[in-house]
Amino acid sequence: MIFRPKRYSIVNEALMALTRNTSQALLLNQFLYWTRRCYEFDEMLMAENYCRKMSKRLPVNITPRDGWFTITLARLAEEAMLVLSKESLQGFIKILVQRGWVEQKLFERESPDQKYYYRVNLYQLEMDLGKLGHEIPGFVRASKNDFGGPLSDSTKDNAFYHKSDYQCSFSKTQ
Repeated sequence: MIFRPKRYSIVNEALMALTRNTSQALLLNQFLYWTRRCYEFDEMLMAENYCRKMSKRLPVNITPRDGWFTITLARLAEEAMLVLSKESLQGFIKILVQRGWVEQKLFERESPDQKYYYRVNLYQLEMDLGKLGHEIPGFVRASKNDFGGPLSDSTKDNAFYHKSDYQCSFSKTQ
């Protein structure tokens, strides 16, 4: 017998107040989940490159994701525990994109099953949630990266960090 953990999906109060739609709130919550994973990857990559620089080794040749991720519609629906048609799911994502909370770009042009990159526009989400007296669940605004350097052009408007237990093993002043 194979055991797997029970799954659950939680509707966040702030996202529900913002979207006023359970499906959109669940999708936006799932997009935020994947955004946090991308930032964790970028933090790990920056830490690794810093350590390599300190030991006079070449940096890892991987580009930071800056919050961009790709996910299939089927997996997105499964993870958010939504029972929706492909068209309904695409419609809800389109609304999130139109409202400026999610950015979307084509991943594979020639693929019969078009895939997209997604990224949460944390700046716009913060502004709209702030009007309702809420914050982005699990994120805090940042003015510079953890290593004391300037933010990249692609992250200046999306300058947020997720709240996590991840800690760098070196000080910012090194």
